[in-house]
Amino acid sequence: MRSFIIVIIGWICVVGIHATECPRVVETMQKGFFPLASATNAADICVDTNDYRVVTIAAGMLADDVKRVTGKSAKVVRTKRLKDLPAHPAVVAGTLGHRFLPR
Repeated sequence: MRSFIIVIIGWICVVGIHATECPRVVETMQKGFFPLASATNAADICVDTNDYRVVTIAAGMLADDVKRVTGKSAKVVRTKRLKDLPAHPAVVAGTLGHRFLPR
């Protein structure tokens, strides 16, 4: 799973983000950063119930990785509608162009 995340981050850097702006992991919260996990909890991982099953499997594996690294449990939330996503920070995982993840 870690190699998959590294490949995605590397691809983002090559495709359209200047190398100095590439995502990185830090232990202190900074303005504009996305908190995958904080001192009290982890971000939910949201998937479309109508998306491919592998998306839910990958979301569960990411939740497991977050737990192993931070000790905080990330909850996988399955929903059918974009408007049902949580108001707090959350990871949205899915297939581009499929349901609530338009291209």
